[in-house]
Amino acid sequence: MRPMSTHSQKNPAWAPALKGVEVVNVEGYLAPAVLWRDDPRVSVADFAFRRMLEESPRLSGLLAELERRELRFSVFGGWLRDTLSASSHCSTGPRDVDLVVEGAELDVLLEILPTDVSPTLFGGVQSSASPVAFDIWPLHETYLIKVLHLRPTFENLLRTADFNINAGLFFPQQRGEASKIMDAGMAAALVRGQIAFNAAELPFPVLQC
Repeated sequence: MRPMSTHSQKNPAWAPALKGVEVVNVEGYLAPAVLWRDDPRVSVADFAFRRMLEESPRLSGLLAELERRELRFSVFGGWLRDTLSASSHCSTGPRDVDLVVEGAELDVLLEILPTDVSPTLFGGVQSSASPVAFDIWPLHETYLIKVLHLRPTFENLLRTADFNINAGLFFPQQRGEASKIMDAGMAAALVRGQIAFNAAELPFPVLQC
């Protein structure tokens, strides 16, 4: 893994657990967030997202209820990364999806979620039920937003991405707005084949790596 910032601390204490890999702990590096609207990658993500909802009525129903309640949401990190990588034949595609909801408390989400969900360590809940596993949580309950005392915005959500390759958000069509992507270094990392930590406050760095 190669750094994308000169402000780094090489080989932290847990590095020996990762054999043959140089671990670089990058503190606070993040590219400025940019929005993609009329971009082919937005169309790729939009098509994949629609197909996923067709395969999962429970997830489709959940998102329809979020929209009915005018709760804005985004897809964070890994799903978008794997979707765009799969379109370039670099991966087999996403295994699950992380959903972040703006302006909702957890108890509100629990009202509309299936009864088989379970809590996570990071302020949300998850469902491992097929065909699409998902995690969902309120934006303001994001672990690093709370730890770093950030304002609960989607731009700041990108600052909490564990790796630069996860610093991307996909906003499906909702509330009359067309689909879009907000990127803070994910695309460049995928093109360059570089992986860097974005924050020093990773709760489980070895596991996440």
